[in-house]
Amino acid sequence: MAADGSGQRVVIETPFIDYGPAWSPNGETIAFLSDGDGPQVLSVGLDGSSLRYLTKDDDEQKAYLTWSPDGRAIAFAALDEDEHEADGLNEIRVMNADGSGVTRVFTNTEGIRDLVWLR
Repeated sequence: MAADGSGQRVVIETPFIDYGPAWSPNGETIAFLSDGDGPQVLSVGLDGSSLRYLTKDDDEQKAYLTWSPDGRAIAFAALDEDEHEADGLNEIRVMNADGSGVTRVFTNTEGIRDLVWLR
């Protein structure tokens, strides 16, 4: 898409609600959230190829995707269902860009509202 909004094109269409896109640093991949199989993180190439699930778990809420500056990892907020006193999403998790190695790096009972990966 051009800066003036012209030249828009559909990268991928699914029958689900897809939201929260995050561009990879090299501009070749978009990670996004989809509610098709519970809230999951997926990625797709800009030409619509290489659609893949990066997470595949139960109905665990997720939001606020952000790529690491080198494009090797993706961070996101998630809801730990065991933390019932939490106000909203309460964990920050990081995974490799291929979806492997998901690691909880932070838990906060006050809730998480946004994520930015600093250089």
